Amino acid sequence: MRNPFCALIAFVALFIVSSGSPVHAQEDNISLDSADITLEPKKLLGQATGEAKPAVKEYGDEWWAINVKFETKEEITEEIKVKVYFAGYDALKEDAFVVLTGEVTFINVLEGKEHQATFYLHPGAAERFSGVDKRGKEIGESAGQHNVHVEIFEKGRVVTEMDMKDDDLNWFREGAPVPDVLLGVKDSPWWPYESLAYSQIKEGR
Repeated sequence: MRNPFCALIAFVALFIVSSGSPVHAQEDNISLDSADITLEPKKLLGQATGEAKPAVKEYGDEWWAINVKFETKEEITEEIKVKVYFAGYDALKEDAFVVLTGEVTFINVLEGKEHQATFYLHPGAAERFSGVDKRGKEIGESAGQHNVHVEIFEKGRVVTEMDMKDDDLNWFREGAPVPDVLLGVKDSPWWPYESLAYSQIKEGR
């Protein structure tokens, strides 16, 4: 018969080894770094018609772009969802803090280091929520206070998340959520020219 004391020692040793192991035995498939989350102005160039008149208004830097780059290590990942939260300030509500949300789902994502997801603020939304009006005047306290939080899902669960810059924990849960303002890349003027820069986007049902 096995010595109970020896059995206890073996159990404790096994527990210690198990406790010291990471939660995920395998290396995570998707990785993300704060330096890979950027918020920047984006210029929409004018186009000429046959009459040499602009067919598209020159908006200058009034468009805003949120870009997220991430890496995958598996040969093919069936589905990846990227969700972003943008810290905004509503000029129509005396600079009330709000959180604009957007998400996109990619399918059949090949292994690679240069995957990206992009979301846009239309010039009208940028003036309302960005904290800087079209004349460059700062609106309230919001200028320079923007942050972006990113969550990446695989198989229905968050596998990695990151803030663009250090901030209070769960700040993106504190403001009133504002969906349907951030434009996905397929709804932006850049889609026809930049479509090959993205993995296949899952169509909504």
